Amino acid sequence: MKKLNGYLVGGKGLPMKFVRAENVKDARRLWRARTNAGKSTAPAVSQVTWRKPRPRQKKGVEE
Repeated sequence: MKKLNGYLVGGKGLPMKFVRAENVKDARRLWRARTNAGKSTAPAVSQVTWRKPRPRQKKGVEE
């Protein structure tokens, strides 16, 4: 399984979408498919960096 990166993609008055893809080219392709935008649009892409989520605290349990 290949590693998927997170990207924010959008442009020309169309909504920004969060897309998981292997690279920028695939992110643009997925965005066009989701927004029904034609090939004439050139969306801006920015990669989202990840951080580990904070551990959840259990309700009613004091440590």
